[in-house]
Amino acid sequence: MKIEKKQKLKTSQSGQLILEAVLLMVIFVGVVMAIKNQFSEKNLIGALAAGPWASISKMMSDGTWDKTKSEGESHPLTQTISREGDTN
Repeated sequence: MKIEKKQKLKTSQSGQLILEAVLLMVIFVGVVMAIKNQFSEKNLIGALAAGPWASISKMMSDGTWDKTKSEGESHPLTQTISREGDTN
């Protein structure tokens, strides 16, 4: 009789473990889906990429991090450079 009780206890414990694992997976998937929906609704991924892209784009097009000058104004090939150097 003792052996039957131990076997029954073992099977109920393993069933409880499986049930808890399934519940944890359901909670995890629910949280991930809620976070995904928040990112989609507020367009957070686009905002994260657009901010740094503005300065990277300026560096790629003009070769400078300076945001005060207009596009193309500070590119090295658009500036007039004399071979003689400064005349002042």
